[in-house]
Amino acid sequence: MNEQNDLLNLTVGSLLQVQPTVPENAPRYSVRLVGALPGASLVVTAPTVNGRVQIVREGQRFTVRALKGERVVGFVAQVIYVALKPYPHLHLEYPDEVEQIVVRNASRVNAAIPAQVRNTDQPGDQDVFATATVIDLSETGAKIATFEPLAERGALLHVKFQVAVSGVTEEMGLLGDVKNVSERIDHALDPDRISYHTGVQFRTLSRFQHVLLHAWVTDRFLQEALSSKSN
Repeated sequence: MNEQNDLLNLTVGSLLQVQPTVPENAPRYSVRLVGALPGASLVVTAPTVNGRVQIVREGQRFTVRALKGERVVGFVAQVIYVALKPYPHLHLEYPDEVEQIVVRNASRVNAAIPAQVRNTDQPGDQDVFATATVIDLSETGAKIATFEPLAERGALLHVKFQVAVSGVTEEMGLLGDVKNVSERIDHALDPDRISYHTGVQFRTLSRFQHVLLHAWVTDRFLQEALSSKSN
């Protein structure tokens, strides 16, 4: 199915995932869409790891994926030009066709991220945090699992955790309002203990924090969608 118009509707700056077609299980990189000319090329930033630009050669082939609404679109494209100035970027051949996968709840993904949490409504040492696990994450909130209750609905939590984006691990420190609390047996944590699941909605994020969450959530969603397709 020809999806050129859909691809063009991707906003400049949209996050794309690129993965070399060889070897098998090659690393995935997050890049940004710089621009597109139908029938000519897609221009994307060069892949980086820890701030270092990765070597890409003309003629190399990448699997390219993007999250657009509730769809993951994907195609294979050859690198037709590599440029280092005025910044490292690539021209990828413009696809004639793309594959697409419909996904549900494209704003929230499963996670298993170690975290530290503090109830700001409770008096005490501001440096004392409870151990927790972020079990799902979106750009606007998270679900946090603990073995002891953290807070009641309406409380304000300080949540700290790390996310890895493009090979770089970043520290996140966010404030979130408790929206719901539930008790359950979570077999992924401990099948013999009751765990408390606390849903929080993040308060205002900085632009940097929003970019990090968007990149992490998008990358994880692409991986989950493709994994479910292969199964």
